[in-house]
Amino acid sequence: MLSALLCVLLSGCAAEPVSGDALIVHVNVIDTFHGTVLPDQSVLIKGDRILAIGQRAEDYTAPLVIDGRDKFLIPGLWDMHTHNFWDKHFSSYYIGNGILGVRNMYTPMDLITPLNDSITAGLLPGPHYVAAGRVVEGPNPSFPDWLVLDSKEDIGPILDTLQQEGSDFIKVYNKIPRDLYFVLAKEAAKRNLTIQGHVPMEVTALEASDAGQKSFEHLLGIPDLCTRDSLFTEDFGNDWFKAVMLTDDLATLAIDSAYAAGNFSVLKKNNTHVVPTLTEWHNYLYPDEKFEEDGISAKFSEDVRVFWFGSLDSFRQKDSTFKAMARRKYENLKKITRLLYQSGVPLLPGTDAINPCVYPGFALHKELYLMKDCGIPDKEILKMATWGAAEFLGLGNDFGRVEPGKLASLVLLTHNPLENIAHTSDISAVVLKGKVYDREALDKMLE
Repeated sequence: MLSALLCVLLSGCAAEPVSGDALIVHVNVIDTFHGTVLPDQSVLIKGDRILAIGQRAEDYTAPLVIDGRDKFLIPGLWDMHTHNFWDKHFSSYYIGNGILGVRNMYTPMDLITPLNDSITAGLLPGPHYVAAGRVVEGPNPSFPDWLVLDSKEDIGPILDTLQQEGSDFIKVYNKIPRDLYFVLAKEAAKRNLTIQGHVPMEVTALEASDAGQKSFEHLLGIPDLCTRDSLFTEDFGNDWFKAVMLTDDLATLAIDSAYAAGNFSVLKKNNTHVVPTLTEWHNYLYPDEKFEEDGISAKFSEDVRVFWFGSLDSFRQKDSTFKAMARRKYENLKKITRLLYQSGVPLLPGTDAINPCVYPGFALHKELYLMKDCGIPDKEILKMATWGAAEFLGLGNDFGRVEPGKLASLVLLTHNPLENIAHTSDISAVVLKGKVYDREALDKMLE
């Protein structure tokens, strides 16, 4: 009792430090929700979770201590639109680029599920996959395994199949007949399944938003909300890509900002998220970019490169008039993206990997830069790529912010991404569910 009293009188006995498995000391923690920096923090990790955060490094102990001085800690990034299988999955490319979560918009679940199981079991490093499985499309789908919606009688079996296969949501596509789309939306809601993906060409974006579709991809249907003129009146067989690429409608689009803002208020009210996939559009509309010289395309197999450059070459061979028109299309897509942001419509960054030279993992950093080029502030883009993605997916308890209780899926950066979103690629280390990968390990992943 006497020694305890002496401890109190002599300014107190120090409490035993809290122990964990890894400790990042003196690091600048970025609050991605508020877009602020918490300087000189120590982050204690135990198992796969963040156990504690505080300013006194001496309050914690761990066998692995990482010096975070002059570095910046963010939660893992998300790519919210991918197709990341070819002859292999590209999990290592995601982790090597700090992308610790992926929304896969079409890969059969018999490929996704065993991959997820292997990642969960610790057999290989990989991001957290959220996946649609097979796509729901109208007659004559692009791929033979897609689920064809051609009558009301198809809806129940389609939803049964997707649920049995383990799809996390329903991805809809271009050709779904108008009347069947609305029935599908109602039946899906009864099963607590969300509809995400393309806006079918027979449905307007406002109608799809009011029907409860949770996300619109590639800005499809959005330009129609920016003008009173009719767009894509030619018959392209409900093919959005041909409509965009083979007409000059988007190049000559006269955007009515007030009209757009009124329509966008509906998307905001319904909390309909838009995923612009600017990287994909930029690659198609600026096909002369020197992808062959960027040092990344060579990492992929020959058949992937043949697909990529075969697709791009058809546009590279166009004349200067066509290419000038293509650039005007992209400028209008930029303006539309900025108007969506200014109108308060929630945006999410997604790349549409593995489309031509949209590199799995690597492309997200380009996507974030292109969003900045639209006039969106750096801190807002970072919020979209972390907290916004996690909230959209209902995973806010595990991802999206650096705070106690969240998964220790973190990225340690050498520069502040709030000052320039391009710094998300300046990665010093990645923590994946508590396991630390230093720069040398990340470089091996990116080979």
